[in-house]
Amino acid sequence: VIRNGESYVQAKQYIHKRVEDALDEYSDITETNQRARLIRDNIDFLLRRYHNYCIKDRIGGHYRQKDLKHDDPKDFEHVLPAAIVRDLLLFGRISIEQAMNPPTCVLHREQHVALAAAGFASKTPDIWNFWQRYADLNIVIVTHDNQEIDTNSWNLGDHYRHFNIDA
Repeated sequence: VIRNGESYVQAKQYIHKRVEDALDEYSDITETNQRARLIRDNIDFLLRRYHNYCIKDRIGGHYRQKDLKHDDPKDFEHVLPAAIVRDLLLFGRISIEQAMNPPTCVLHREQHVALAAAGFASKTPDIWNFWQRYADLNIVIVTHDNQEIDTNSWNLGDHYRHFNIDA
């Protein structure tokens, strides 16, 4: 497959439909069991596939650390952890489109390691104010197209509005 505009559209349409089908199947479950776990795993796989193909491999991330150099070791990271995104989707708090486009960021590997050491590898102190995870990193964050943001006030609503992601 050659990466181009059409391949991203196909990925988006296919994954959106598969996630929609999985949500329908999940809504029919009356008890938490292995089947429920497998459906959640499938949703995780589909969303991560989209995040990697259509975000990481296309634009790097929605955001990035401002002072990164081309040859710095970098990590793609879900600013709002992927498991939280999936759970928000399952509980109807966000749309499929929003789950497919959660805040992601490219960080210097040292900063990513520092996040994990601070206990934020897979959690956040505040879902709405997701940048609180980065409070102790003392870094400047810009959008993928170099718009500097204020991590003290930029929230999940701002993220979705900036990237034109409908509920």
